[in-house]
Amino acid sequence: MTAAATGFDLTLTEEQELAQRSARDFATEKVLPRAAEIDEHGKIPP
Repeated sequence: MTAAATGFDLTLTEEQELAQRSARDFATEKVLPRAAEIDEHGKIPP
């Protein structure tokens, strides 16, 4: 939907885009590999 249709502008600012990219990169690089390890072994490592 467009801003005209909703009345809201949902476009992210440059700062918000940077935060979004940083969070996505962290999750991909740090969280995802650990989640796979936890799923594989069925327990949370110390």
